[in-house]
Amino acid sequence: CVRLLIEKGCDVDARESQGLTPLHYGIRSSDMDIVRLLILGTIYEKGCDLHARTNQGWTPLHYAARWGRMDSVRLLIWTERCYIDARDNMGQTPLHYAASGGNFDCVRLLIEKGCDIHARDDMGQTRLHYAAVGGTVGCVRLLIE
Repeated sequence: CVRLLIEKGCDVDARESQGLTPLHYGIRSSDMDIVRLLILGTIYEKGCDLHARTNQGWTPLHYAARWGRMDSVRLLIWTERCYIDARDNMGQTPLHYAASGGNFDCVRLLIEKGCDIHARDDMGQTRLHYAAVGGTVGCVRLLIE
């Protein structure tokens, strides 16, 4: 269905009232077929904007990191078109979101791929602050090592 809509010329970067795009929704629903199609495109399209931001400044990578969607995180990073240290309107990076959600595998992958582990948000909080509040012991250990 999504492929047909794209082939018929639907805007793959259309935004709703909060700025979410079809890619944000695909990531949220964990539908990797849709996520792959939107990111990699079809023979008719080049793919969607990987830097599209919601009204809060969340990129698709922020969204995937927050909700622990590892397949989406891997694919976004693999494309090499995705900025791993993008900041939202509060200065938070995808690593902040992964840590606050206790998404250990996502935290580890972002670190392995070279994200800025010293990034602070607009209030001066680091990934460790976020992990301590909403994360898990495993995330905290990983972040202090």
